[in-house]
Amino acid sequence: MAVGKASKARRDSVNVEPKIGGDIARARAPTSMDQHIGRRLREARLARNLSLIDLASRADLAPQQLQKYETARTRVSASRLYQLAVILDRPVFWFFETH
Repeated sequence: MAVGKASKARRDSVNVEPKIGGDIARARAPTSMDQHIGRRLREARLARNLSLIDLASRADLAPQQLQKYETARTRVSASRLYQLAVILDRPVFWFFETH
């Protein structure tokens, strides 16, 4: 059996369609809370005089991922927010407060 036929047979057996055109995974729009947490994350990072690279290194993240958190392109999980709060010496609830 050719490689292409084998992978098609595997897809057919588990009912998985190939990801073509982005129809399968739909992007979700960031909520106002996602944006608020991202702004607060950046604010805390800058208050500690940390660059994206510095904070990302301490959190074992790629700087690009941290930037996605700050710009709300990616939602921060609860466990990741806790980790960042500890590094930035902020209580977790601080990220949810308004000025």
